[in-house]
Amino acid sequence: MDVDPQSTHIMYTIDDASGTTGCKKWTNSEEEESDETVMEQRSALVKGVYVKVIGRIQMFNQQKSVTTFTLIPIKDFNEITHHNLERILAHAAHMRDSR
Repeated sequence: MDVDPQSTHIMYTIDDASGTTGCKKWTNSEEEESDETVMEQRSALVKGVYVKVIGRIQMFNQQKSVTTFTLIPIKDFNEITHHNLERILAHAAHMRDSR
């Protein structure tokens, strides 16, 4: 994960081994600076950390991106294994349905 903070948003580049995706998290500096939980979570989101992204996928200029509602640092590596198994299951279901 790469982090690129801007004045109105933070752009995260996420790589889940199937490709990279831009994830934009809009910020409201005044409210978030007073919220200790938000600031603590944001300080944990640094390059190389595994995260769970909750957001909405959208297309803009023929490019997929994610408008992010929440990014949660992953503390248990079992979540990575679970994600990879879900990817395999989705691929298998897609292949089965396309026949």
